[in-house]
Amino acid sequence: MTAIPEGTLSNGVKIPFLAFGVGTVWSKWRLRTRGVAIPETGIYQPAVDVVLAALRAGHRHIDTAEFYETEEEVGLAIEQFLKETPSLSRKDIFITTKVWKYAADPDAAIAESLRKLRVDYIDLYLIHSPDLPKFNAKIEVVWPKLEEFYKQGKARAIGVSNFSVKDLEYLRTFAKVTPHANQIEYSPYQQDPTPGLVEYLHKNNILIEAYGPLGAITVENYETAPLTPVLERLTKKYNKSPAQISLRWVYQTNVLPVTTSSKTDRLKESLDIFSFSLSDDEVSEITTVSKAYQYHRYPSSVTKP
Repeated sequence: MTAIPEGTLSNGVKIPFLAFGVGTVWSKWRLRTRGVAIPETGIYQPAVDVVLAALRAGHRHIDTAEFYETEEEVGLAIEQFLKETPSLSRKDIFITTKVWKYAADPDAAIAESLRKLRVDYIDLYLIHSPDLPKFNAKIEVVWPKLEEFYKQGKARAIGVSNFSVKDLEYLRTFAKVTPHANQIEYSPYQQDPTPGLVEYLHKNNILIEAYGPLGAITVENYETAPLTPVLERLTKKYNKSPAQISLRWVYQTNVLPVTTSSKTDRLKESLDIFSFSLSDDEVSEITTVSKAYQYHRYPSSVTKP
């Protein structure tokens, strides 16, 4: 297995440039909507198992959030993995989590996240959405608290998620620390969730993390979608899956992909995107062919200009 390359945040913190996400199908609110019963303990064992499988496969960056209600499962999986892998320690696992639902009390929120994750610090702590008023919170209050956590060492880096250029420009009016990352929906069919956002983030040295990076694969009309013939051709050329080609494109556009799967072979498959490279012309072809076709895998999370 090819090692996951590291990127460097603007504050010098190293970050594995691929994350395993424990949201989407693993989030307890989504499980409940599907009629899945959560044990009285609150621990959903399949989520623990999938994170443990991801770590065993070689993933070293785990992405979760208090809103997903999967922090406890992540904490248990990491604890078990480190026990069975004594050559590794906490510093070898990069943990991203997010605050939103409990943002009205940031001190209590991060204390609870640390408790559930069973750690003393979070590697990257994000504000999950600019829609803080939904939970009776204000960005003018929450962001300065994240800056405090950063200075105190409770978070090695801080950032945001689903923020538009407008949101970030407002943040700049009072922020003392520029966000180190912005996690947004990003895929070949969603190259700029709001006009100018990707260019703005690159220009200001704010790392882009991509959720939904497989939008070109999960699109309902995959067989007739414009990028499909290109993906199929490159699949044959490199002997890789369409998902691997898509993730490699995300990586080569200097964006960190956040992906997930419940299948062990696919956990390993995502790690194999670093064993080959697309040519510059192929990256440009995917970009050009996809650009005119818009598909939001998570339309409820689309940021407003």
